[in-house]
Amino acid sequence: MTKQELCKIICQLMGCEECDAMILRQINKYVNEHGWSYKDIARAFAYYVEVQGNTPDPKYGIGIVRFVMD
Repeated sequence: MTKQELCKIICQLMGCEECDAMILRQINKYVNEHGWSYKDIARAFAYYVEVQGNTPDPKYGIGIVRFVMD
C-alpha cells in the first residue's frame, strides 16, 4: 500500500477531500517512529470507524490510531 492509497482510505472514512498537513504528519510519525506500515494504519483506522462504529473527529486527525494499535 502506498501513502496516497492510505490517504484515499482515510478521506473516504472521514468524508474529506484530501489529507491535511496534520494527518500527513501523523502518518509520517507512525511510520518513522513506531515502524507501522501504511497498511497497518489503514486497518487500524478502518477498524475504529467501520467495525467499532465510531465517527472520527477531524480536529484530531487519525490520532486514535495509536490507541487502536495498542
